[in-house]
Amino acid sequence: AFKSRGGIRFDRQQYRDAIADFNQAIAIYQVSLGEFEAKAKEAEAMNLLRKATNMRQRKAQVEAELQLVRETKKKAESLAGPGWIRLR
Repeated sequence: AFKSRGGIRFDRQQYRDAIADFNQAIAIYQVSLGEFEAKAKEAEAMNLLRKATNMRQRKAQVEAELQLVRETKKKAESLAGPGWIRLR
């Protein structure tokens, strides 16, 4: 949801708000990455190799989304100009 809202705000040239939304999305994606890897390891330990493979595929999808959000956030930061306050 934060990625989508950030994209809308980016399109509306509300760069500071977009950056804040992208930061939220990045934080959520980072947590998700750890969860998918943990689930994959857990599935491997139970010899559920299909499930482990599926979790790693989902993790790869999230990594791709995370990269896209980071790139868009970087564009928003450059368009926000030198006077914007860095949000974490």
